[in-house]
Amino acid sequence: MVQKYCLIEGESIIEGPKSLPRSWHNISGLNMLTPIELRPLGWLPYSDTKPSFDADLQYLTSEKVISATAVVETYTVNNYTEEQLATRLETERTTLLTNLYSNVKQFISYQENGWPRYDNDLKLNVMNASMTAIAAGGAKPANCVLVETWIYTVQGAFFVLKAALIAAETLAALREVDVTYNWFEERYGRAGTIAADPGISTDDLFA
Repeated sequence: MVQKYCLIEGESIIEGPKSLPRSWHNISGLNMLTPIELRPLGWLPYSDTKPSFDADLQYLTSEKVISATAVVETYTVNNYTEEQLATRLETERTTLLTNLYSNVKQFISYQENGWPRYDNDLKLNVMNASMTAIAAGGAKPANCVLVETWIYTVQGAFFVLKAALIAAETLAALREVDVTYNWFEERYGRAGTIAADPGISTDDLFA
């Protein structure tokens, strides 16, 4: 990592932190000078080392402390208040719920490669095929049952995840709930480990 410097005048930082310029005022090759040579010119090395902290419960504030030889970013670890923690929890919960709604809808409608899976047209055709068969005195077509059963299964998984998000009492618990598209794909996609997508097309409904 390239060492950064600050230009100091009096007790104030005028420039930086930044990489040393090659030329500055009437000095060429400023970036080739040593820290000791730079010190009388007002350029001091900048140090920024963040302490370890629990980002779920704490946050950092900092200030630049100027000494005779360096500028050091000095950190303070602060604890979030109960009110702040509650606000952060609800904000992240809302974000994850929104992602869950979006991803399950995307998953049911489209395959991983972007091709339609069970879009609105196909779902309407499932309904029409079922109604036509029943109106004629027959049973609901097997392929329609496959599609409906699969969709109900995915929706059931959705409600389980939604309940887990609502019940979570900490940020860590929230983040344990996987609401990604890939979570659904791995379990309910064409090669799903729980209930694989039967891959029924409109032609299959009326076969």
